[in-house]
Amino acid sequence: MNIFQQYGIRNLSMEAILTHLDISKGTLAGIARTKAELLDLCIEETLERRKEELAAIIEEADNAVEAVMELTKVHLKSLAGHHPDFFPDLKNEYQPSWAKVQLFSDKYMLAYLTELFNLGKEQELFKADIDGKMLSQLFLIQTNSVVEAGLLQNPDENFDAVFKMAFELYLSGLLTPKGLQLLQELTTTENVALKFV
Repeated sequence: MNIFQQYGIRNLSMEAILTHLDISKGTLAGIARTKAELLDLCIEETLERRKEELAAIIEEADNAVEAVMELTKVHLKSLAGHHPDFFPDLKNEYQPSWAKVQLFSDKYMLAYLTELFNLGKEQELFKADIDGKMLSQLFLIQTNSVVEAGLLQNPDENFDAVFKMAFELYLSGLLTPKGLQLLQELTTTENVALKFV
């Protein structure tokens, strides 16, 4: 999948894929006959791994605020740093694969986030008057907007700043005082941990 994300889909010939993967035509033909088939297999594999990763985040998080932050970071990082043509190529020329990405977002990401926002209300971390599903939809729209605007073309340089501006500050307006205190503890702990890495 990385080769498509790095170079764009349309920009890659089957020969370039063979060279990059260091495999023969026969080996590749046993996996996929066309670039579209290979891309589709890569998308399916990536989305399955992402489902497992997101489910683990929810399972391991101590509270809904931590889980929302981690889930959003993982999702955003998975979309960051792609070649500028990757998503337009996928959307415009490889609709079956694009449909799988959209289904993942609509079915899994929306469900996970909705569950977490509702749990956060029960934990008295999120304000009681928020609508979990609507808020999840807004979060996904915001994530897509950050990626489409090209704000994360160089995620190694600006991921933390973009995440803070687009998500942490937004999230703080949705939290109760108890949730705000937790968010401050989480972000302070993360910042201290980053200084020592």
